[in-house]
Amino acid sequence: MRCLFSPYVALARSATPLRFFAQHRKSLTRYPPSVLSNRWGQPLVVAQEQGDHSRSHRRFGRNSLGSRRMPHPKLFRVALAVVMGLMLGGIELSALLAAPPVRPPRLTAFSPPSTDLHSPKRTHPPHLPTSRPFPSVPHQALPLHTNAPTLRSLPTTRPTTFVTHAEQTQFRESVDPSSVMPYYRRLAQTSPYIHIEQIGQTDHGSPLELVVVSKHPDAHRARRPPKDHVILFVLNGIHAGEVCGIDATQMLVRDLLLRMNDPTQLNHLTFVTIPVFNLGGHARFHPYNRVNQEGPARMGFRANARGYNLNRDFTKADTANMRSFYKAFHRWSPHILIDNHTTNGADYQYPMTYLISELPNVAAPLRRWVGQELKPYLAKEMKALGYPICPYVMYKKGDELKSGILRGVPPPRFSTGYGELFNTITLLSEAHMLKDFRTRVMATYHLMRHTLEYANQHAATLRKARILADRQSTQSKRYVLHWRRTEKSRPVEFLGYAYKRTQGTASGGRWIQYDRTRPVTFTLPFFDDIVPARTIDIPTGYLIPRAWYDVITRLQANRIQITRLTKPTRFRVQQAFLSQPRWVSRPYEGRMLLTSFQTRWITREYLAQKGDVWVSTRQPFVRYILEMLEPEAQDSFLRWGFFQTIFQQKEYFSPYLFEKTAQQLLEKAPILRKKYQEKLQKEPAFASDALRRLQYLYKRSPYHERDLNRYPIVRILQTLPEIRLR
Repeated sequence: MRCLFSPYVALARSATPLRFFAQHRKSLTRYPPSVLSNRWGQPLVVAQEQGDHSRSHRRFGRNSLGSRRMPHPKLFRVALAVVMGLMLGGIELSALLAAPPVRPPRLTAFSPPSTDLHSPKRTHPPHLPTSRPFPSVPHQALPLHTNAPTLRSLPTTRPTTFVTHAEQTQFRESVDPSSVMPYYRRLAQTSPYIHIEQIGQTDHGSPLELVVVSKHPDAHRARRPPKDHVILFVLNGIHAGEVCGIDATQMLVRDLLLRMNDPTQLNHLTFVTIPVFNLGGHARFHPYNRVNQEGPARMGFRANARGYNLNRDFTKADTANMRSFYKAFHRWSPHILIDNHTTNGADYQYPMTYLISELPNVAAPLRRWVGQELKPYLAKEMKALGYPICPYVMYKKGDELKSGILRGVPPPRFSTGYGELFNTITLLSEAHMLKDFRTRVMATYHLMRHTLEYANQHAATLRKARILADRQSTQSKRYVLHWRRTEKSRPVEFLGYAYKRTQGTASGGRWIQYDRTRPVTFTLPFFDDIVPARTIDIPTGYLIPRAWYDVITRLQANRIQITRLTKPTRFRVQQAFLSQPRWVSRPYEGRMLLTSFQTRWITREYLAQKGDVWVSTRQPFVRYILEMLEPEAQDSFLRWGFFQTIFQQKEYFSPYLFEKTAQQLLEKAPILRKKYQEKLQKEPAFASDALRRLQYLYKRSPYHERDLNRYPIVRILQTLPEIRLR
């Protein structure tokens, strides 16, 4: 009887019954008696019988215990709740004054299934066995901190609330698309330290949602980064078949909220995540994606709803997903960006490989913080847990291990290259596809956990390094536009497997076969010596004609400060003329990528029109400006095809009419006539082709298009003090 009327007893004890009723109206009118409240009005998590989770049971008159009940109309149940509350209020009137008021619900320590997922007997996963590394073992919930709440065991019944779907299924399955955000919403109903917001749309038509976890009120009320916090941003499911980050982050957010109940923990960290970035790919949830991947039972698809690879879209932003990401990324301005993946390729003992901001292209203060502090800490802690990590594996020659491992500067089309343009430390995690799903999820979980723990403990030094990096960016005079990798290498140990090549019966080809029963420690050359290949002087700024609005809007979306001219103004500028352009033979990520061209720079006077845009390079995000506006940069707007029309001639001549104009041109231009005669004498093929001769003269006449092959964005060689930023 006590259990059945617990909500009504709480109503009687509440000092404000109407307020209580407003808070618990759904519980009183919708949920079966198995959802109870404690003496403070807090919801209790009570196990239901195995398999009794469908809402249809409640809808058609069965409660969680399987007994029949009357399907009362909603208003009748509301009235019944009020009457019973008043009746019990009279019985327990003496408790009304003594009991404290109803407290807001908080997330408390919950109990996992009885399958011993969180066994206190294990402190870390087992070390590498000789047969198959990292076998399926129960999930170990290592204490995030010595004072963290402990996780106790439940009876042998299925839990209803905070155990993730991956844990419930013993990591046989990943959470399905329809259940990702409801899990976070349940957490948000129980803790004041989490909120969920929509940040924009996706190509799939679904809104992209963001989850923020923080103790600081500014993170939830003002929805801006607290000044004394470090911001860690996690991106999951950019390739929706690589789902381990999706499940690991659910577990991590839950455990963070438990820790935040302790006033001494996580006081300098704001954790931000996009639970699933590629919603369109995740919606294609079935067993026949990722053919070479070891579980789970179902997963999403690599590309998004329009067929774009989102991890090639960070600079061109052709997708609604990426434009929404811009809003979240620049609002929170993270100190660390983690992009969770599952790798393809070779087989080896490591359950996790990674890329991190440590190469010379990264600002020196951040590079030192990563190389001297964060990276050694992660390597040590992950190895101690039984999850050794190594840099991302890319062989120098095809699939030949002994040729060595390469490292290079990532272009900004990738998350790793994009984040570094804004002085954000980027960490790419690559769980190994051939390890079982449990191992991949737990390796991802612990990598994120140790990263955020270290960032929280060393928040002051990380914030200082970021400030120094921003200051360094604004004061730089020169910029390395291209980097190259030398042939210099250093020996490293690599935990691999013995392998050999065998003849395939299906294809007839010879392929590598790894022997997982024979782990081998190789000594390999590691090619990570990166040096500048081309350096330019940083101009005062750039001028962009107002017609190229698609470029201007992308700059603004990335928080680049621009100034629109209020009147026509003359500048002294450098402008590039392009020749011999070459494109890819077929579309790449929806565009015809410009692979090569020749550049000729000239200095001239330039008349900018009212409404044209001036972009100053004296701002913290100057690296993004240079990488996008310099035509020869690896991922510039020019290379991605934003200026394709400048390569197409629009006006032509009729030979029979232009013949007379060409004669007049030669008569009036003696220098042109001299060069023309010399060309006729040196090139017999040219002299015998009448049309080519007319085209030669047409291109040197005032009738030829001045904008053909001319890059429309110019470098400014002077400052304009009268221009005000607006």
